[in-house]
Amino acid sequence: MWSAERRCGEAESHVPAMDMFETEEWLTIELELPGLCREAIEVWVEGQSVTVTAMKSDADPGAGRSAGKVSYQQVERKFGCFQREVVLPVPCNTREARARFINGVLRLEFKKIPNRRGERRRLNVE
Repeated sequence: MWSAERRCGEAESHVPAMDMFETEEWLTIELELPGLCREAIEVWVEGQSVTVTAMKSDADPGAGRSAGKVSYQQVERKFGCFQREVVLPVPCNTREARARFINGVLRLEFKKIPNRRGERRRLNVE
């Protein structure tokens, strides 16, 4: 099984914020991933489970500045491996899912399918 530890070489640093909502036809998940590029994000679907993992590298504090030692006064931004696993709360066709990354927000869309579990039907006995 694929894991964040194999991709990043360490455990994840934190879990990104997420919103999940649905319409009659679609289930949508949005994750905030500020400061990342599209190539740094991986989305895996297994059954009805979705895992989003990304690696955000430390910024180079000396980039574009004169050479010298950098001394941080405050550090609040998170760097490292990000991971979030979500079990889809309704049956979805995960083979036709869509993923878009715009302005630091990853949007995953899943077409809902009828839930046939628990459906009662009569079987003819032969």
